[in-house]
Amino acid sequence: MLAFLGGLGGVAAATVLFVLLPGTVADERAYASARPCSTPRALPVEECVRSLPYTVVKIHIQGGRGASYWAKVEDQAHGGRHVDFDSDEPLLGRLRVGDQVTAHVWHGDITAVSGRGTIQVTGDSPQVAPLYSLALGLACAAVGGLGFAAAWWWLRRTDDCLPGHPRGLRAAGWICMGLTADAFATLWLLLWLDGTYWLHPIVWCAVAFPVVAAVTARYRQQSRGES
Repeated sequence: MLAFLGGLGGVAAATVLFVLLPGTVADERAYASARPCSTPRALPVEECVRSLPYTVVKIHIQGGRGASYWAKVEDQAHGGRHVDFDSDEPLLGRLRVGDQVTAHVWHGDITAVSGRGTIQVTGDSPQVAPLYSLALGLACAAVGGLGFAAAWWWLRRTDDCLPGHPRGLRAAGWICMGLTADAFATLWLLLWLDGTYWLHPIVWCAVAFPVVAAVTARYRQQSRGES
């Protein structure tokens, strides 16, 4: 039952991410085509990108496991803002408390911060959101498939599961791990190459099919050897 619920949750999460993907792509395109704001006063919802001055009041950089990168900026007109980043490069690691930076605001969110002659996108930027949605959706789908596979084994082959994980279920686990690693490896590759979101499923499938075929062939070979 737990395996089935886990599989159902994984598939449900993947479905939600894929359903929301067109809106995420639309936001990315709208942000890419947005121009700098020309009006002196900010409107509640702006399609343009507004540049606002801020002062850095706190910086947090923690690498390794549980990595987190963020800065707190503030000004007299807008108060303090918490800004998340994916890494400390190229800007966050160079900032110091008291530095003056420029926040680029779109739809009320700080999507990028510039200073010291460079610029860094934030976690609220829609610029690469479709890539993250695809990677996470594919990973959730793989985990959901593993949950359903485990539920099938426990329901239909209960006697084989009681002594330990059967070889077929272990093969499904290795396939799930490979597909999940493939999803995030493809994500980081496309981020590094500045690739578009629609390349992700193509590259993922190109790696996924050989992985699945290799694990399946090895499982069948071992099963024939035991028989």
